[in-house]
Amino acid sequence: MKLPVLLLSAIMLEIQTQSVNGSQMLLTNLVTALEQVKGGIDTKLFLYQNPLSQWEESTVYRFNDFLESLKVMSTSAVAGKKFYIGEDVTNGHVYGLVNIATFLAQSMKETIKYDACDENSWDLVGGKYPLSNACGQLGQSYQDYQCSEEEKHMECPVDPNMSITAVTHAKWYGAPAPLYCGPKTDEQPHSGFWDHSYSCNKSWANPPETCDVYEGQKAGIFDQSRPYASTAGRTDVEGCCWWGRGVIQTSGICNFGKLNYYLGARAAEEGRDSKYPSVDFCKDPEIICSSSEYKELKWVAGMFYWMESVQPYNIGGWKYMDELQKFVEGGMQGTSFIDAVSGIVNRGCHNPPCGTGAVDGGYERSQNFKKVLETFFDAILPEISPLGTSLGLSPLFTSFNPDALPPSLSSSPSSVDVPQPVLEHVDSADADPTQDPVSSSDTQINHINDVPTHYCNEHTNLPSDSKAVDVVYQYEVVLSHSINLQDVLLDVKKEVMANLADSLGCTTESKGRSLRDTVHNNTFIGIQEGIDKVDTGKESCSMASFSGCIPIVSHLTGYFGNSASGENIQKAEDQILYIIQQGMLEGRYNSDQIRWIVFTPTDDAKSSSLESVYIIPHDNSSGSIWVPFASLLICSLVIVIAIVAVLIFKEKAKDQVVTDSLSGIVKLQSTEEHYAEESSDDSFDSDEPLSCPDDVVEMQEPQDLNISLSRRKYLQCNEDVMVPR
Repeated sequence: MKLPVLLLSAIMLEIQTQSVNGSQMLLTNLVTALEQVKGGIDTKLFLYQNPLSQWEESTVYRFNDFLESLKVMSTSAVAGKKFYIGEDVTNGHVYGLVNIATFLAQSMKETIKYDACDENSWDLVGGKYPLSNACGQLGQSYQDYQCSEEEKHMECPVDPNMSITAVTHAKWYGAPAPLYCGPKTDEQPHSGFWDHSYSCNKSWANPPETCDVYEGQKAGIFDQSRPYASTAGRTDVEGCCWWGRGVIQTSGICNFGKLNYYLGARAAEEGRDSKYPSVDFCKDPEIICSSSEYKELKWVAGMFYWMESVQPYNIGGWKYMDELQKFVEGGMQGTSFIDAVSGIVNRGCHNPPCGTGAVDGGYERSQNFKKVLETFFDAILPEISPLGTSLGLSPLFTSFNPDALPPSLSSSPSSVDVPQPVLEHVDSADADPTQDPVSSSDTQINHINDVPTHYCNEHTNLPSDSKAVDVVYQYEVVLSHSINLQDVLLDVKKEVMANLADSLGCTTESKGRSLRDTVHNNTFIGIQEGIDKVDTGKESCSMASFSGCIPIVSHLTGYFGNSASGENIQKAEDQILYIIQQGMLEGRYNSDQIRWIVFTPTDDAKSSSLESVYIIPHDNSSGSIWVPFASLLICSLVIVIAIVAVLIFKEKAKDQVVTDSLSGIVKLQSTEEHYAEESSDDSFDSDEPLSCPDDVVEMQEPQDLNISLSRRKYLQCNEDVMVPR
């Protein structure tokens, strides 16, 4: 009996050994692939948008920290779960790379683009930012996010005496200070608000004022003069130390408690294996962002969420792990997979709105996903044999238009021994739309290559021999506070496209017939969205001098039949630009997010219909409205005021001369009367010297000897007085 038992034990040990060896090889292959694109990850993926809407490498999220966290979370089980890194088959690490790409696509949207580890204060209430946003934003209460009854023993206790200040914060002009928590005191029984509009740089004031709440502060101030409630009604920050932290904003006493229970001090105290035995996530949740010893913690927290909420997702017939496998084995095509994952992360379901609203930044998340895949996979997919199924060479995201993405996406990193995609250009694309068309009158909105495309007239698809024209225009925009530029640009482009679709021969309006006349034989097919990006070639706006003005270069694509002439295409392009300009003139693209927007025609604009540029303010915005005629009027008023001022000055000077002269006459008459008492006649000896006061220089005698002695003496001693004749 002992022999079979020993044999079975030996077999099980061999299986376990092979499994461990297989897992180690899988991780080695994955790490090798990632190391080969390390530069691209740091310089193309881990980027944040600065206050000038320019992209820079993140100072918070770096490749080395990410890789360390991946090693930890793929080898150390947390609640029996590990971060998925692929399958033990040929090139099985590809599945893991796609899982990582999905994770990074969400992380880039959630925190990396803001260079933030701590949650920013962004919930605006009555035009101010409540300090009690630390307790929860949009009506949430993080300290009340408790575990289920089965896991309640893991959650952190709420300590009302805990005091913590975040280490990261937003960086825009006047951005709120870092979140903080602390107990109520007799001196400070309530929490106030952050006034982002306060000008704190007042070196001339007595005493002088400076912006010293945080480094790089430009405006804003704490106002603790009265209680100011958050959306949830909180007017204090006691026990409110559980705001979001890490790359996918871990928040609440349950999540921090689980980290401590499985990876932190509590695991060590209770005799279980602990990766971070000296880290108490309950006593110091800020250590996720503040630790200089364990910089990977900001990634660990996000991967923990991924293992808990995304990888095991299986609701309504949609299972994450199965869908990931289908996506890889199907050639990585389309956006349905990433769109569903974005719904899970942002709304808690794979098919939003599902009662909680639309996905925030869904289009941006899908673009992030494509950008990561392009960084990971630079050529053609290698053979993968999952479960005996062979995967041939398949294109990656063939339904995506590379021209509709930022230029950085077209730059490719060095090739690595991992799947490599082939991108097909939209000009030759004839694939069926990936989404059902939405019809409005004669207009159809489809998605060629997953980019919104409006078909006009009776066209329903894009012929392979169609002509694609890149229509480029420029505009300048000033945003409201705390608004992300990329989101605004996407909204503006959608409105531009809708306006064009309503005008480019797709309706019965005269503007539509005008364009239809310029494109003979019904050769105009449709228009497709392109990219909008900051014009880095300009140091400042050219049409406006507003603080925070951003110059934008925008692209869209017009499609024409192969028989369309160059002249007719040019006329159509001019008309498109005219419609866009008129839309800005009429305020079609204004919103609560935009303070001003202005169309800026290029020097080589060929259409005579492109008129002067107007700057349209938001309806509720306060501030000057600069338009050409207003500028001319103001300049004219300045000139008139200057002329009037000069005339008034001259008139006053003249009056002063007359006043001084009259005063001199009075003095002269008085002097004459005085000397008349000393002499009975006006005769005198011309050789008689004149005497003046000591402080008056003696002057030559006047040649007119017929004037009286008194007047003669006065004039000699006061030559600056001129008596008018």
